[in-house]
Amino acid sequence: MNRKIPLAIIALSFACIAGYIYSSQYYTGFTTAIFAFSLTFSILLLLLIFLNYKIFNGWIKFGIFFFIISAGIIAITPEYGSGALGLDLSPDRKMVAWWMAGIFFVISLVIIGVQSLRLRNK
Repeated sequence: MNRKIPLAIIALSFACIAGYIYSSQYYTGFTTAIFAFSLTFSILLLLLIFLNYKIFNGWIKFGIFFFIISAGIIAITPEYGSGALGLDLSPDRKMVAWWMAGIFFVISLVIIGVQSLRLRNK
């Protein structure tokens, strides 16, 4: 029960950050990345509140690793994509931020599901 309060506070903090960025409508590559990851973190943390703490421990290791890798990929992506003949051939920083957040969300759900099944089978 004690761990649920900090997780709820952290999830609420991420949701507030995402809400502020969304309401300010000031989207750059950096703020889009913060918005996308704040949104995914808040949803996942709200899910993890209701699950076993061992699942959270396994997920947080992946989360930290993936967040560091994502930050590096987003940082080296150009702010604006280039297009030839009106085609958007190279992604910009905003698009890469959304892709990384989506990949993070899907992989996180798979990790949470697999760990939940393993704990049930024990």
